[in-house]
Amino acid sequence: MKTLVKYMIIPLLFALSSCGPVESKQPPQTCDNCLPQEKTTTLKGSFVSGHLGNYQDCPGEAYIEPELNTDSDGAFADDCAEGQECGGLLNCEKASTTLRLSNGGDVEALGVLVQKIELKNSVGKTVAFLPLESVSVVETNAQFGGKVGVDDNISIRVDFQGPANPYQLLKPAASADAGRVSSDSTGVLHITISADNAKDITIISTPISAIPSVDT
Repeated sequence: MKTLVKYMIIPLLFALSSCGPVESKQPPQTCDNCLPQEKTTTLKGSFVSGHLGNYQDCPGEAYIEPELNTDSDGAFADDCAEGQECGGLLNCEKASTTLRLSNGGDVEALGVLVQKIELKNSVGKTVAFLPLESVSVVETNAQFGGKVGVDDNISIRVDFQGPANPYQLLKPAASADAGRVSSDSTGVLHITISADNAKDITIISTPISAIPSVDT
């Protein structure tokens, strides 16, 4: 009898020792208060082309430096009076620039606006903040709606008031080493773009200038 009990206990002990700890299966944890991963908008922009216009035949449409404009109501100086002969419109082209906007984020960029157009001369001095006139989509010529979709690449045309006298406005200071005044009348635009759900960006142009006048 003892021998039989012995042979029964040994297999039982062997079976118990070979069994690992029993793991209880639990349902996956849920998190009611966890914040979802935030999606972002990555707005980018680049300069394509641009010029400062030509206002020789339409000076009333140009940007006039505040110190040169003596009108108390803020109207443009040299504006043509009604019925007055103001010359032809051959040399009348508004300033404009073409920009490329893209969105490499996860959600559509909304409320995209041209916030500021800053003009600097060839030595980096800010000489004017030029008023915005309109923003349109190049491909359709329709007014820009302020949206840039995910993976979109949109070309926009920005029309603004160029300086009435760019050569006077953009003249740099005399060179410190040569004591000469440069004849360079080019400027650089720093265009700030804002959006409701993206960080502001600044697009910097290459040097641009006014359109040369055509003899009439």
